Amino acid sequence: MKNVTERVLDMLEKHPHLRDNDGALIANLWYESYIAVGEKIGVEFDEEMKVGVAKFLRLVAKQKLPNYKTVIRYRAKLQKDRTDLRGEKYIERQGLSEFWKKEYGRV
Repeated sequence: MKNVTERVLDMLEKHPHLRDNDGALIANLWYESYIAVGEKIGVEFDEEMKVGVAKFLRLVAKQKLPNYKTVIRYRAKLQKDRTDLRGEKYIERQGLSEFWKKEYGRV
């Protein structure tokens, strides 16, 4: 399978309408990935499943769902403001940060 850069380039070259619509670009990339992953793991998707995924991705393409970047920004802001919402990775990174500061001093 091509890397993401190659796949995006391929889509932008073959489908000019995707150049101005991030939602449509993402939806097409996700659909292509969905089918490819299914083939790779030996799952055959029936038409009903493909139609369901296509309907969902149409909502993505038309930007009818929350933008994933917006969701990530709000999650980060909420976790910054409310420590009780922080995940295990945050706590782990903070611990490592303290370790490196003690080990090597502030840079």
